[in-house]
Amino acid sequence: MEDYRFLRVARVIFKILAWLVVGFSLIVIVVLITQGGNIPTMTAQGVVNTPVPKTPMIISLVLQAGIAFLVFYSLSEIIGLLLEVKDSTDKGAV
Repeated sequence: MEDYRFLRVARVIFKILAWLVVGFSLIVIVVLITQGGNIPTMTAQGVVNTPVPKTPMIISLVLQAGIAFLVFYSLSEIIGLLLEVKDSTDKGAV
């Protein structure tokens, strides 16, 4: 089925993107836990680093990564399902 080569490649790309999101998110979570976060703010005394609460940032990141993983992986599986349906309907065609 050379007609659907783009969809087969897109399926693999979406799976790779799904796992990359998880990997990068884990790296960022580890950095946030170990290093924390600071926002540079301008005051009358100059630039001051204001600490950012870690817990809300980590929870937000976990939720965003989870949703992104579900979206990318689901797209990959939907494309795979559609390709399987197409392949199975072609076998019985006259």
